[in-house]
Amino acid sequence: MARKDQEPIHQPTQRTPKGLEIPVPKRKDVMDAFRKIVKPVKK
Repeated sequence: MARKDQEPIHQPTQRTPKGLEIPVPKRKDVMDAFRKIVKPVKK
């Protein structure tokens, strides 16, 4: 059984239009990227 802090052995991948195979981003990674670029709305 894998520990939670270890990456799974098989990670889903996707192919780019140029043919590179990259890992599918996790929801947490996408949300972290959005938080870096979006400024909070002042009330």
